[in-house]
Amino acid sequence: MRTVVLRNLERARQFPLQAPSEGRRRGELEGCESCGGKVQEVLFTTEPALWSQYPLALDGWVCPDCGEVITPRYLEPEEAEALFQNGLSAAETGRWEEAERALRRLCNSWPRYAPARVYLAQVLMLQDESRVPPEVDAHLEAALSGEGLSNQAPLAELLARARLTRGDVEGALQAIARCSLEPEHAVQLADWARGRGDLYDRGSKALIELLEQGQPPREEVARAVDDLLEHLQHRPDSWAALWLAGRGQALLQELEASCVLLRRASQLQPEHPDVLREYCLALLRVGLNEDALEPARKARELRPEDAGLVTNLAVAELLAGDPDAAKALAERALRLNPKDANNRSLLLLLEDVCMGRCQPPRSLGEISGRESERGTIQQ
Repeated sequence: MRTVVLRNLERARQFPLQAPSEGRRRGELEGCESCGGKVQEVLFTTEPALWSQYPLALDGWVCPDCGEVITPRYLEPEEAEALFQNGLSAAETGRWEEAERALRRLCNSWPRYAPARVYLAQVLMLQDESRVPPEVDAHLEAALSGEGLSNQAPLAELLARARLTRGDVEGALQAIARCSLEPEHAVQLADWARGRGDLYDRGSKALIELLEQGQPPREEVARAVDDLLEHLQHRPDSWAALWLAGRGQALLQELEASCVLLRRASQLQPEHPDVLREYCLALLRVGLNEDALEPARKARELRPEDAGLVTNLAVAELLAGDPDAAKALAERALRLNPKDANNRSLLLLLEDVCMGRCQPPRSLGEISGRESERGTIQQ
């Protein structure tokens, strides 16, 4: 099949982004309606430079003799299935333009096929989760009245997300109510909307990815933390949001704020080793070294074979003034994980302190002079 790539925006705008009705099938068009000549199957699309302004992907025919254009062409089922799968595959790997083009072709040819509308709306929203393109609503509304969607749960969530992104909680609840859902799922989704679960989803996803980077961009961390903090206005007892936002505040060097958030998280989850670990680190960062001992000890009790938690307790003991206890713990951590070079570095420091060869450090900043905090303290 031939592809016609349009490079002029005005020319491209002569083709509708959304076909008004289903097209004609192969065999239904005997020839050009103007001159009777033989027509060719064509995909009309815009070049990459114009795609963001006018994302055209429309199947049709063109007459080589007179230039007559007939659109849209109804895709055959096997073509449609291939496009649908190609669109999903491209979306899974972040090839947004490719996914969008495949799904737009399918929506133009089969305008009542709800799954294509749902996935196209999702692809458009995923490209920028902070805003919703206006056409998303049209696709979701078309899906709601369309065919081929046996489970409306994904549609209900997207309808709610689109409205929540604009801050319209009531509109999200109304959208959920319009969908055919199992009663239990409808209640869960409505509760998620009332609590601005979309903010938690967006903020937590972004921050988890950023925490894996060595030096993540500050503005991206701040944006993720802001989402989590706004979610906490609706769900103040969300320990997971408190835990993640506290870690994000630490990245931003908002150490007091980080400590407050992680204290609340530890109060809600007093038996969670990872929460206690982060609370211990937050206390150490603000110099409350003796206070850090309790969460560090509790975390180690809960997971005694975790070398990282043993190391954290060793650091807390050292900064609280007991280098002998710290040295015994560091030796234990090294036995648990003999290959950890950072534990070896900590143990060398402790040997120097215990032998009187150097003064004991009084802060994490001093320890980081020998080994970065990220290496010595297991975060």
